[in-house]
Amino acid sequence: MARTPKYTSLITIKAVVMDFDGVHTDNLVYVDEKGNESVRCSRSDGMGIAAMKEAGFKLLILSKERNPVVSRRGEKLNVEVVQGCDNKLEALQKWLAVHNLSSQQCIYVGNDINDLECLQYVGISVSPADAHESVSHAVTWKLSNMGGRGAIREMSDVLIEVKNREKK
Repeated sequence: MARTPKYTSLITIKAVVMDFDGVHTDNLVYVDEKGNESVRCSRSDGMGIAAMKEAGFKLLILSKERNPVVSRRGEKLNVEVVQGCDNKLEALQKWLAVHNLSSQQCIYVGNDINDLECLQYVGISVSPADAHESVSHAVTWKLSNMGGRGAIREMSDVLIEVKNREKK
C-alpha cells in the first residue's frame, strides 16, 4: 500500500526529478542482434507527465546511463534530460540551483542504489512498487504501481489533485 505524504508536504512541491530505467520503464531492455536497445514505457505515465507540465511543475529526467532512447523519450515528452552523469546528486543540486529551487521543493523518483543520495537529499522521495530493496527504506512515498507501469501517473494524479485543491 502506498504511503502518500501529507497534503502540507505536497503543496510545497514545485519540481519532480525522475530516474529513467525502472521509473519510466519496467527496468527491462530489449537488445536486437545488432545491439540496438529498446525499452517499454507507459503511455499512461506520459499523460501524467503532460499533466504535471501543464500544472506548472518543473520536470527533469536524470539518468546515469547515456542512451539515445532516454533522449528520444525526453524529446517526446518535452522534458529536460540530463544523462551520462556519474554523480547524480551533484547534477540534481546544479539543476535545482539553476531553477532557484530548494531541495525541499523537489520530489525525486528513483528505484535503485544509484538513486539513494538523491532520494535522501530531497523533500519527498518516491519509488515505484518494484524498486530495489536498497532504496525502499529511504523513500517517504512508495507507490502502488511498478516502474513503467503507471507509477509516474499514480504520483502525478495525486500532485494534480493537491494543486487543484490549493487553487480553491
